[in-house]
Amino acid sequence: MSNEEKRSHLAELIKLAKADDNIHPIEVAFIKKIAIKMGLSSDEFNEVVTNLEHIHFVAPKDDLQKLEQFSHKVILMMTDQDADAEEVAMCRELGAKLGLDSAKVDKVLAAIEAHAKNTVPIEELKAILEG
Repeated sequence: MSNEEKRSHLAELIKLAKADDNIHPIEVAFIKKIAIKMGLSSDEFNEVVTNLEHIHFVAPKDDLQKLEQFSHKVILMMTDQDADAEEVAMCRELGAKLGLDSAKVDKVLAAIEAHAKNTVPIEELKAILEG
């Protein structure tokens, strides 16, 4: 994954966390974990936070990375156990930007809405996306 793709993914996650105007510590921890996993430094993380609105979306070319980015966003949406309409819309929009099958994206989001407190086993989400 290119540095531009990494920064784009990080920016998308941060925007989602901010969507409900209430960033939870668990969301911050999850985003930082993803940043570390992608090999971004603290300085790069802080730069993305500072320049959030100037970072343009860049879709990864690899299908596996597309699924991973969508999964990260869905998991982040579920961390505070309160997926609001804006967060759901952002996940649906990301699915479209990544070129994912809209029916599968809708199934994932419907599964989240159907489960108590918006928690869906990750295996179920993966099965929907890969199926």
